[in-house]
Amino acid sequence: MTSIFENASKSIATMGAIFVATVVNAQPTQAASFKFIFDPSTFVGTNQGFLSFTGSPKLTGIGFEAANLSDLTNASLSLQYTTLLPLGGGGPQLASGFSFSNPTFDFNNGNLIGIMGAARVPVNVTDGRSYPVIYNTKGFNDLNFSGATFTETLFGTETISNIITGQTSQVVLDPYIYKTGTIFFEPVPEPSNVLGLAVASGLLALGQIKFFKRGRALK
Repeated sequence: MTSIFENASKSIATMGAIFVATVVNAQPTQAASFKFIFDPSTFVGTNQGFLSFTGSPKLTGIGFEAANLSDLTNASLSLQYTTLLPLGGGGPQLASGFSFSNPTFDFNNGNLIGIMGAARVPVNVTDGRSYPVIYNTKGFNDLNFSGATFTETLFGTETISNIITGQTSQVVLDPYIYKTGTIFFEPVPEPSNVLGLAVASGLLALGQIKFFKRGRALK
């Protein structure tokens, strides 16, 4: 026959498991943080972004949903990104400091799965490594997001000057897609969820120890 202490211990274990599962599966309609990483094989340095918010009237955490950055309460969005510009005359140039517009985020059951929109950085690069020819490129470099993929596009004008002869020419850079890749998304655990999981695990262990000791004392 199963003792009352064994049944109580199982009940505590079940309650603890339910509590732990509730903590782990908390949906991001209350608070959520995500990290998105760009395909590292196509970049220089660390290229990643972070999104966090405390809630949204547009999100329920169930099924496929979309929300603009402006729809997210207390939203924080950052982008750490460095790219190589395919500029002629002296080799590629580095560009960083991309700024977002108002992107749209796609969620599936509360998990971030895609971004729609673009981030842009102005380009104004003077390259004199092909002396006496000087190349000056002005325009924009766009980082375009489409779900879990991205493209980089460079456009503007390039002025080519020979400082010895004084000759100057200008070339219009048509939108040039020179890079594509994949974005990987992963959730960042909220401190409250981590704390709740630790508390649940502690209570479960403490309850089992107390019932085990009490059961032995009554034998």
